[in-house]
Amino acid sequence: MSTQFLSFIKNRQKLGYLTKGILICVFLIFFIVCPIVFVFSQSLMNENGAFTFQNYVNAFSNEDTGKAIWDSLLLAISVTGLSTLIAVPEAYLLAKTRLRKLWWLDLILIIPFMVPPYINSMGWMLFMQRNGILWRNLPFLRPLASSFYSFFGMVWIMSMHTSPFLMTMLKSAFLSFPKSLDDANDVYQKSRIKRFFKVYMPILLPNFFIGAFLVFVKALSEYGTPATFGPAIGVFTFTTMITDRMQIAPIDFGSAASLASLLVFICMLLWMLQMIIIDKKAVNLKNEGEGRYSKSIFLTTIGSVFLLVLFFFSAFIPLFTIVVSSFKKILYKNVFEPGNFTWENYQIAFGDDTGFGTGFEAIGNSFLVGIASSFIVLLLGLFFAFYSHKNKKRVLAKSVEFLDMLPQMIPNIVTGIGMIMFFNTIYKFFPAYRTVWMLIIGYSVVFLPGMVSYIKNSLVQMPSSLLEAGRVYSKNEMKVDLKILLPQALGGAFYGFAMTLIVALRELVTAKLLQPPAFYTISLFIDSQFEQGNQQAAMALAVVSVGITLALLLPLEYISTKKKGRA
Repeated sequence: MSTQFLSFIKNRQKLGYLTKGILICVFLIFFIVCPIVFVFSQSLMNENGAFTFQNYVNAFSNEDTGKAIWDSLLLAISVTGLSTLIAVPEAYLLAKTRLRKLWWLDLILIIPFMVPPYINSMGWMLFMQRNGILWRNLPFLRPLASSFYSFFGMVWIMSMHTSPFLMTMLKSAFLSFPKSLDDANDVYQKSRIKRFFKVYMPILLPNFFIGAFLVFVKALSEYGTPATFGPAIGVFTFTTMITDRMQIAPIDFGSAASLASLLVFICMLLWMLQMIIIDKKAVNLKNEGEGRYSKSIFLTTIGSVFLLVLFFFSAFIPLFTIVVSSFKKILYKNVFEPGNFTWENYQIAFGDDTGFGTGFEAIGNSFLVGIASSFIVLLLGLFFAFYSHKNKKRVLAKSVEFLDMLPQMIPNIVTGIGMIMFFNTIYKFFPAYRTVWMLIIGYSVVFLPGMVSYIKNSLVQMPSSLLEAGRVYSKNEMKVDLKILLPQALGGAFYGFAMTLIVALRELVTAKLLQPPAFYTISLFIDSQFEQGNQQAAMALAVVSVGITLALLLPLEYISTKKKGRA
C-alpha cells in the first residue's frame, strides 16, 4: 500500500512538473518568441505576403543604411573601448586602495548610470552648443565646444553613461582576490607587470567579458543618445534607422524588419561568443573582501583626483546644465542675467499649454505603467524562478530558463517592433494594440529577465537541504513555495520590483514604439518637448525625472552597500 502511495505521489509530482512547464513555455512563446519570429518573417515577405529576400536587398543596397550599420558597429566598439579605459582604473581604486573604505563613493560614482542616456545627451548638447554654457562663459574653450559636435562627442556621452556599469563588474572581480592568492603571488611573481598578467588578468577576464559584452550590446542597441545627439552631427545608427522606417513616410516595415533581424543576429552571436569565453576562462574564488589593498597615500591622493575629475565630467556637467537650463527664460543667455531667471518653465511643463498634456499627467502615466508592469513582472518572476530552481537539471526547466531570459539578449527596439507586428495581426482576438495595455505588456516582457535574475540570485544563497526538508515536511508544492522559497526570495523580489519601476519610469524606445494615442510618459514628454524646440520646459521635467530616479535608486544602492558590510 505504501509503495503504491509513493508511486502515486511521484507520478503526481511529475505530472505537475510537466503541466506547469508546458503552460509556462506556451505563455513565454506567445509573448516573447512570437513577436521576434514575426520580425524575421516580416523581413522575408513582400507586401502581398509572398516569400522574398528583396527587403534585405533594398535595405543593404541603400548607401545610408550601409553607413548606419558601419557607424553603429564603430560606435559600439569605441564606447566599449573608452568605457574600459575609464572603468579599469576606477574599479582598481575603489577595490584595492584606501578608497574602498569610503562606501559613499559607490553611490556617487554610479549616478551617471542612473540618469537616462537621452537626458545626459540633452545636458551635454546644451552645455557644448553654440552660445551654450561653455561657449558663453569660457570663450577660450570655444574650439573644444565646436569639435565636441562629432562622432567622438557621441562616444564620450555614451561612455560616461556605460562606464559605471562596467566598473561595478570589474570591482567585484578585484574584491574577489583572496589574501592567500596575494601571498602566493608575492613569492612567485616579483614584477608587478608579471603579477598583473599572470595572476590578476585571468580572474578579471570573465567579469570583463560579461561587462564589455553588455556595454557593446547596449551601445549597439541604444536609442536615446543617437536619436538626440546623432541628427546634430549627421550620424545615424541601427536604432534610429529602424524607427525612421517604422514611423516616417514612406513607412517600410520590411526594411525595418530586415535591419532589426540583422541587429538580433549580431547580438545573439556576441552572446554565444561571450558564453564560450566565460566557460573557458571562469575562475572560482572565495567571496569578496579577503584580499589585500594598497595603503599608499600617494596612490590614494592621485586616485581621489582622478575620481573627482571623472565625477565632474560624467555627472556634474550634464546635471548642472539641465538644472540651470530649466530656470532660463532665454536659453542662450546666462541664467543670472537680469530678467532671465524664471520659474515659468516649470509652469509650462506642468501646465496644459504645450499640446502634450501636463507634466503631472506624464508623471502619473509613467507611474501607472511602471507600477502595473512591476507587479506583473514580480508575480511572473516568482513563478518562473521557483519553477526553474526546483527543477534545475530537467530539460523543460532549462527551456523555461532560456525563454524567460531571451528578452535580455534581444534589443528593446526589436522587441517593440515585434510586438507591434504580432499584436496588430491578432488584434481581433487580443485587442491590446494601441492601448495602454500594449505598453504594460511591452514593459513586462522587456523587464522580466531582470526580475528573474534578482530572485534567482536570492534563491542561490539558500542551502539545498532546506528545500529537501520542505519537501519531506509537505508534499504540497504550494506550501513549500510559500513557506520555504518565498521568504528566501523576498529580498531579491523587492529589489527587482524597485529596479523595474525605476527603469520603467525612464524607458524611451519601448514607450515611443508602443505609445497609445495621446498618451505621454515622462520620457516621451521630455523627448517631444525637446524636439519641438521647447528645451527649457523639457529640462524642467528632466530635473523632476532625475530627482525621482535618484530618490528611488540611491536608498536601494545604500541598502545594497550596507548589506555587503561596507557601510
